[in-house]
Amino acid sequence: RSVIHGSHTIKQDVEGKVVQERERIGAVPRGVARRAEAFATAFGWYWCWAGTDELGLTGISNEGEASMPGSPSSNQSVSPKFQISGNRLPTHHNNPSAAINTSPSSVSSGGSFGNTTVIRSGSAHTPWAQVLVPRVLLPYLAGGIHTDSEWHADEDLLAGLAEGGHPVHRAHAAFALLGREDDFLELYEKNRYTDTKFGDGRVSSSLTSLTGSDVTSDPDRAFFTTSLPHLCASVVGFSATESSLEMGSLSSSIAPPQGDDAAAPAETGSPLAEARHRYERALITELGSLLRSRAKRATLSEITRSSSLMSALRTSLNVAFPSSPTRSEDRDLLAMDVDIIMTTLRVSQEEQLRSSSRAVSEDQHTPMPRRRRESGRRRMTAHDCLPFGLDEPHKMPLGETIDDLDPSMSRRRNARARSSPSLPGAGELTASYHTFSRSVPTILRSIHARAVTFASFIASQVQLGQAMPENRPGGISTYVLDCVESCVAVSAVALRDSVGDGSAKRSVAVTQAVQVTANITAVQNALPGLFGAVARGLCHVGLVARTEATGAFAAADGALGRAEKACEVEIGAMYSLVFQVCKNKIDDLLTSSLTNFNWVARSGRDYPNEYAQTVVEYLRMTFKSFSPLSKGCRDGLHFSCCGHFADLIMGLLTDKFDPSKSYEGMLPPIQKIDAYGIKNISLDIASFENFADGCGVPQLSECFNEVFTITAALLDPDLPLLLKENNIDTRRRRYPMLNLEKMHSVLEKYVGIGLGDRLRGNSDKSLLLMDKTEVKNLMKLCKR
Repeated sequence: RSVIHGSHTIKQDVEGKVVQERERIGAVPRGVARRAEAFATAFGWYWCWAGTDELGLTGISNEGEASMPGSPSSNQSVSPKFQISGNRLPTHHNNPSAAINTSPSSVSSGGSFGNTTVIRSGSAHTPWAQVLVPRVLLPYLAGGIHTDSEWHADEDLLAGLAEGGHPVHRAHAAFALLGREDDFLELYEKNRYTDTKFGDGRVSSSLTSLTGSDVTSDPDRAFFTTSLPHLCASVVGFSATESSLEMGSLSSSIAPPQGDDAAAPAETGSPLAEARHRYERALITELGSLLRSRAKRATLSEITRSSSLMSALRTSLNVAFPSSPTRSEDRDLLAMDVDIIMTTLRVSQEEQLRSSSRAVSEDQHTPMPRRRRESGRRRMTAHDCLPFGLDEPHKMPLGETIDDLDPSMSRRRNARARSSPSLPGAGELTASYHTFSRSVPTILRSIHARAVTFASFIASQVQLGQAMPENRPGGISTYVLDCVESCVAVSAVALRDSVGDGSAKRSVAVTQAVQVTANITAVQNALPGLFGAVARGLCHVGLVARTEATGAFAAADGALGRAEKACEVEIGAMYSLVFQVCKNKIDDLLTSSLTNFNWVARSGRDYPNEYAQTVVEYLRMTFKSFSPLSKGCRDGLHFSCCGHFADLIMGLLTDKFDPSKSYEGMLPPIQKIDAYGIKNISLDIASFENFADGCGVPQLSECFNEVFTITAALLDPDLPLLLKENNIDTRRRRYPMLNLEKMHSVLEKYVGIGLGDRLRGNSDKSLLLMDKTEVKNLMKLCKR
């Protein structure tokens, strides 16, 4: 589906977006940085979000700094591309590979123009380049402007490696002339291809012997940021140097090769070849083991960059030392883990849960204002819209809601706006609002960013030759869809948990619970657009093969359905919570108002009881707060609240009072009631029905039909006749919902009129007044 929904996707806006994307990608330095930017663009990132928006990924900010403990600062020197330890390699004054130590230029926040990220002087790379690409692979920006000089320097470095091996060959020739060739080979192997021992000598490390530093001491964040690129560069430098040394065999007693002979192929019978290959294999094996052990504690962006780095390492080793026997084992030695994909899925899910929890903790749980059209512009453009159809659901202007509650607010607000038109906030309440709060776009943006990052990780795993299960119809792309699904599920849980648990849930405000429900609903409504953007990106970057397209789209539909179901479960939980909060409030209102209430009135009223007016006002305010919810949830809560209130009134009338039971904090049933008390209750019920009819929810007043029927029947002078057997049909036509068992329970509490009332007569002929004998007769008729 289209990522941008609504009527604002106009041809001119789309063309402008395309131009901006082209300018943005053209402003990024060529190479892996531009590839990372194009990768994110393929998933519609800049169609959905501004270039300055935070990605919401753990350990990464828009300034490119690692925000987690243990990460190096931005001005720390990073590992060079081919770090070569000076005490382990032959040196030459003309050898450019002897020592390479380059530091990046100063980092400052990049500028932006519209939605286009522009690389300015002194700025760092784009956020996506910093997320998806290891820093050791990124080109350095000299003064903020990328040049090709560093690439020429790398070419000079590689071209000089063959010459850098000449001192070793000369030393070998000198020892051979003295008849000490075996001593030289033994000494060289001992100092060049030995491991470093730790502690009692039971632990050895080839990487430590190569780099001179303890590879196990760095924290996880520093390992992935600095140590791992440094180790990879050191291994590549070692392999490149060994390849240059192998151009001239150390087993030969001739003079070091000169001129064209320097590029002669290596001799297969070199006595150091076995030691060299054994040491190189040990280096790569230890590097792979170290990465696998650290990957379990890495963040999603660190795992993604590590996968990209391993792919680049394999390519570099094939270029630097293609004749090494270890090349056939690189894939298995550098494989991160057989379960690395599931591990990364788990990491993505945990990070998304933390990110969503942080977003909802900073949310004020108030509706988000709609973006207004800027002055001087004739219409809204696609840049003014939120993605994934978030602009479609809308809420009535907040000013109209306030005016309904208090019409004087409208007059005061208009007068304020006329007197102070430039006052901040003047006319603010008349702006249109969304149904969701500000945390929803933040959560969706973080899910989108994790989907892009996880897709980049999957692409790197494909390049590394990771073995994939063959029983997935959609192929490798289905893992990305699973990532989105799991992120949506945990985000819905985080939104639900924002209301607290235990006692906090019982004390939560209705408005907050309603807003959380509306937020989860908004996330659910945005899922088709989100999954559409991800599926389209997977096709663009080549993760969906032509033969797997049908299975991939079927998997996308299945993941979308499961994600919507996960949101539906949380919406149901929030629906129950909203109803529980309203139910508790109604119970408290009735308990405080009707405790010790005298239902033996002895006289009728012309207006409802005070408790009824209190409940009606509370329900009116509560139903107003349901406006952010969908129509189905809103109508359902109307019926639930009115139905619960009707059940309470029915319980008051029909439940049996138990003297041995403690009713502390509860509303006890009515013990005694007379005809006038029943009449007063009927007036209360009539006021509830009138309120329900004015709520705009069809058939809402039918919630009170049962309790209205029993009160109306008890006040009907024809009730004694209607209860006789020969009048059953007439009774059912007049009172179809009348329950004789419940009527019998009310008659047990009925207080009949006395002799004085009988002598005075019944002035109200429409009201049934009975003495004790008549009440007993009716009870007998009800039991038949």
